[in-house]
Amino acid sequence: MSELRDQLQKTLGGNYTLERELGGGGMSRVFVAEETSLARKVVVKVLPPDLAAAVNLERFRREIQLAAKLQHPHIVPVLAAGVSEGLPYYTMPFIEGETLRAKLSRSGEMPIHDAVRVLRDTLSALSYAHEHGVVHRDIKPDNILLTGGHAVVADFGVAKAISASTNPGSSLTSLGVALGTPAYMSPEQASADPATDHRSDIYSVGALAYEMLSGQQLFSSRSPQAMLAAQAMEEPEPLEKRRKSIPPQLSAVIMRSLEKHAADRQQSAAEMLAQLDAAVTPSSATTPYTGMMPARKVASSKRSTIMAVGAAAVLLLLGSSSWYWYAKRVPGSGGANGAAAADTMPSLAVLPFENLGKPDDAYFADGMTEEISSRLGTLSGLRVIGRQSVRGYANSTKPISQIGKELGVAYVLTGSVRWDRSDPAHSRVRVSPALLRVSDGTQVWSAPYEDELTGVFKMQSKVAEEVAQAMKLQLTRGEQQTLAAKPTDNVEAYDYFLRGKAIAISGGQGTGGGGDYLRSAIVFQKSVDLDPGFAEAWAQLAVSHLDAFWFRADPTPKRLALAKSALEKLQTLRPDAAVTHNTRGYYFYHAELNFQNALDEFAAALRIAPNDADALHFKAFVERRQGKWDAAIADMRRSVELDPRNYAFLGDMAEVMTYVRDYAAAIAYSRRQIAVDPLHFPGYTSLATAQQRSGDVNGALATLRSAAQQLPPVDFPRVLLFVPFPAVLDKSMVQAIRSAQPPANDNDRFLFQSQQAAAAVYVKDATRATVFADSMIALSPRLLTGSFSDADVHGSLATAYAIKGDRQRALLEAKKAVDMMPVSRDAVRGPANTVLLAFTAAQVGDADLAVSSLRQALAIPSTISIQQLKIDPWFNGIRNDPRFQALLAGH
Repeated sequence: MSELRDQLQKTLGGNYTLERELGGGGMSRVFVAEETSLARKVVVKVLPPDLAAAVNLERFRREIQLAAKLQHPHIVPVLAAGVSEGLPYYTMPFIEGETLRAKLSRSGEMPIHDAVRVLRDTLSALSYAHEHGVVHRDIKPDNILLTGGHAVVADFGVAKAISASTNPGSSLTSLGVALGTPAYMSPEQASADPATDHRSDIYSVGALAYEMLSGQQLFSSRSPQAMLAAQAMEEPEPLEKRRKSIPPQLSAVIMRSLEKHAADRQQSAAEMLAQLDAAVTPSSATTPYTGMMPARKVASSKRSTIMAVGAAAVLLLLGSSSWYWYAKRVPGSGGANGAAAADTMPSLAVLPFENLGKPDDAYFADGMTEEISSRLGTLSGLRVIGRQSVRGYANSTKPISQIGKELGVAYVLTGSVRWDRSDPAHSRVRVSPALLRVSDGTQVWSAPYEDELTGVFKMQSKVAEEVAQAMKLQLTRGEQQTLAAKPTDNVEAYDYFLRGKAIAISGGQGTGGGGDYLRSAIVFQKSVDLDPGFAEAWAQLAVSHLDAFWFRADPTPKRLALAKSALEKLQTLRPDAAVTHNTRGYYFYHAELNFQNALDEFAAALRIAPNDADALHFKAFVERRQGKWDAAIADMRRSVELDPRNYAFLGDMAEVMTYVRDYAAAIAYSRRQIAVDPLHFPGYTSLATAQQRSGDVNGALATLRSAAQQLPPVDFPRVLLFVPFPAVLDKSMVQAIRSAQPPANDNDRFLFQSQQAAAAVYVKDATRATVFADSMIALSPRLLTGSFSDADVHGSLATAYAIKGDRQRALLEAKKAVDMMPVSRDAVRGPANTVLLAFTAAQVGDADLAVSSLRQALAIPSTISIQQLKIDPWFNGIRNDPRFQALLAGH
């Protein structure tokens, strides 16, 4: 035992210090070591001599190298590999936590939501790996690690590396090595079918899910040989019979993955993930199907905008798509008038209705709430608080007077929902709404409604109509028709529509919003396939395609063509509807950067539905791109008034104020954002950035330390990467930055590399900075698509080349970004590129170009401040230059 350890330590030399052995399975011995150069814990896995003798070392090395290319937040990466006197080894990060096997051994069957979270993370990892040509072949609880509330998959490609590198004539099974584990092996893998492909992993995930949810392995209590035979020949007992509380839709997804023939299973991990989401996502996230902006989370354009600044200037541009220059407050401006109008208009908050049925029916009560709120939101004479702001009041014990004050409304609509499914053929729904006046708590109106499930649309319309009457609103004929409208006659199509919106609204969570947009597009496509006349579903489909393009999940002409096709279908069905104007505006903005056409479309939509907070927000996005700062700030403020607890809106306002250098306002909005959700990281990023730009280094550090206490461990490094200075002043934060795991897709990974490179420059770690710069340069060709977004890639490359000491190429890339996206074309990206040019010039010692670029950026809305220039170490190389000193003295 000690001989192998001594041999391995001798080979590793001073690069690693072996500390202890963890043990291992049939395919490896496992040691914990410290990687001395980076002072971090790693795991070293080495093949035992008997197995090593059976493999071709060169082929093993090639397979491990292929697996090492995988970079995904739910994949434990291979860090290094080598051969120690004929024994192959590889290293991986040491993950704090436990294996799924340990959890199952301790607790047995898991809560459904916990099991689903593990499945989501595992399928996300597999989807990424399969896209890159790597099949795991040994998915089992021992290879799933649980850490920080997430699952990560280890040993990708190891089973393939061993099997592919087996020397002719050797018999791995004779060595007692199972390439795969019987309880989780697919029938084709068990029979050593040479055509075994990625669908074998799908089966293994199904077996994993079966065990997590039932507490028992497939075909348990059998010998390994009998278990392998059962995998090929016997049908497993339906999962819902093992555990009756499992939703039938979830059971169906898992049982399909366990089909004996690979062609009968889901054909990809992405397909299974989409089906899993559809099976467990409550059909509740609804918005007005008669005209508002297609439902989606109105998120700031983080990835697509941040890339414009490159590694050097990542901290300057926090990913906001909401930066406005409002140098002087104009009395009686649009924002003030909007507030006055809101004060005189009747106002209402529709609180989440209470579910009086089974817990599994909560999604139905939520859906009823959202749909009634959406219908009322179409009325021009009523201000309805946005859905994001009211969600936090579910089951609230606060008095109505306090809720009304917090939301700034005169009326509150509450209610309860009971869904009776005792007779499956004639299930019935009972809704009991009540309208309360906030000022005195008086119940103004209430009425119970009961109908069969097929009458749910009629019931929603009736409640909305009677609430409007109770509030003495005068409705136009068009508004009456809107309240009474049905989105579709196809109940199944509507169900897919609701599920797709729930996925889209969660965009940007998990492994990146891009995956959510691609999955939502799949679900919306199913909806329109079932009902080609379902206009609102076509709108959602177009927006999902556009989001996938804009957020670079699929920035290809093909994706834009899909968006355009869906938009054209929508236009034939509802040419003059608000939803159509909004979707056209979204297309002009994201597909063509045609800001004037986009503005015209959003304005047309708001003439139909003037209180649509999302449409106002997007109109503001367009206006600030055009440099129409007064109009933009007024519209964005109005959207916040309509949806005052919307996390994304508050973050956008904070970043707007940072952009215009009103740091007190930015800090106030950031604190409001954190108060809404203290466990979400963007609020801390916004606050620390505003404090840093104002020159308050100590305040920014205090915010980052608060984030460390509040955020999940996986999210804290994300804040630091967006604010590397002053984070690098704290040694523990530097370590957290180094421990951050890279994201899944190429575009997010490119951003991650640029952030890590910037952090390394700040701590003067030239070796680490160069490693990430090289990675950026190697990855960049895959990101260049020939579209306007290429400017972002060139901008980031400028810093990469500067790090490598290639002054000429660095300035060339920075100037290319400025030329492709100048201030005259885009009043947001253009200034960011000017700032980037200044950072690059300072980095390569061109003080004249740096100062001239900074002067231009400081004269317009941009991502730089004079306070920051006085403290930012990035400019230390030119700090004593008279031209730079004159710039500081002149402000």
